[in-house]
Amino acid sequence: MNFNQPNSGRGFNGKGGRYHGKGRGGKPNYGNRGGSEPEVMKLCKFFTLGTMECTNKNCTYSHCLSVVSDFNAHPKSPIKSVAVMPDGPQVLTGAMDNSIKVWNFSQGKPELSATVPTVGAVQHIEVKDGNTVVLSCDENLTGDPKNNVPVGIVKVLNPADSSLMSVKRSDEMPYTHPQSINSFVVLTGPDGVPYIISAGGEGLIRMWRFNANQFEHVGVLEGHIRGVTSLVLNDTYLWSGSIDTTIRVWDLNTLKCVCTLTSTNGGHTSPISCLVAIPPSTPSQQPNTQAPANTSGYIASGSLDGDVKIWSLSGELVWSGGHIAEGTGVGITSLHVFQDLLGGQQVLLVGLTDGKIMARSCVTMNLLFSLDITNFGPNNIHMQTVWSIASLGHSCFVSSDNTGRVIVWKAYLPLIDNTGTNS
Repeated sequence: MNFNQPNSGRGFNGKGGRYHGKGRGGKPNYGNRGGSEPEVMKLCKFFTLGTMECTNKNCTYSHCLSVVSDFNAHPKSPIKSVAVMPDGPQVLTGAMDNSIKVWNFSQGKPELSATVPTVGAVQHIEVKDGNTVVLSCDENLTGDPKNNVPVGIVKVLNPADSSLMSVKRSDEMPYTHPQSINSFVVLTGPDGVPYIISAGGEGLIRMWRFNANQFEHVGVLEGHIRGVTSLVLNDTYLWSGSIDTTIRVWDLNTLKCVCTLTSTNGGHTSPISCLVAIPPSTPSQQPNTQAPANTSGYIASGSLDGDVKIWSLSGELVWSGGHIAEGTGVGITSLHVFQDLLGGQQVLLVGLTDGKIMARSCVTMNLLFSLDITNFGPNNIHMQTVWSIASLGHSCFVSSDNTGRVIVWKAYLPLIDNTGTNS
């Protein structure tokens, strides 16, 4: 099995150099520790509240962002995952109420177009190639609601009839993992065949290849000693985060771990909750900044310790910053890279357990603004855990929370930080 993509220019070593077995800390640029950090783009409260009206002609605050839609998608049920299909566009919400709902935004406001029942709580959704929907959910193996023994299963949705094809070990083991699946990735292998890589709550990562109208198990990655919570691909390497507080990097050509990032070399001190790839920046995304050019991309990690860490593709820590005040118990639950269509920079959106979303420039890592009660008031923000964030198109992004609420945000001005690097 060779996942080394031709013409990738990276090969086994990655574009940033070879992986180092224990990771390298280098000389990271550490950010501020939540609470006192200044915001580059101070939001105008009158503009943010949905009316987009500010009568002060001399207003010095930013009119860059506002709420455009706010609705209760799954009443009182946590929405663990949101995904976007470009047609419409349509937003898919997967919740703990055993359902996926499809929301059409073609008229600018959410309209429920379909509800797909699932056998258990939905943990994660991915949309591949615009219209292939893959999801993971819990399933009661016994079938007896009084004797619930949940396992994790990945399913592929057939859009023609809303039927679901299960990815399972065998007829005797009709599940993908014996515990919940909080993350998976879908990719096309070098042989042109679809693959799924799934992360199990038991600590294993499994690889599946499509063959003869079903996904067959073709490999396992062993190393984490607690549940795997997040996966992200970088060329032929897979990054995984776990409850065991470590991040591992795997070579998909050999299925071997080539790097482990721990607290002893700059890593996290609490369970890893999320990983996201930050693509390389173009020169137009770095106007008038002193930040070094991002020519190869980075990996961002979030943890329940409240820190975001930025890693080079070779496993070196290049930036670390706290997003909460010490001792508050607030952690990070979601990460997403957002790019407006107005000429702005890439922005790292950070969702927290207290409902706040913080936005950082991926160029400087400075805090642009916070989506919280200070800027928006209690009726226009999340008040509980932000589980998922996704780009919606049209300079919009969508977020979901623990109460079943979905909020759509829109950028009206380019999101840019010209102040230089965070020090």
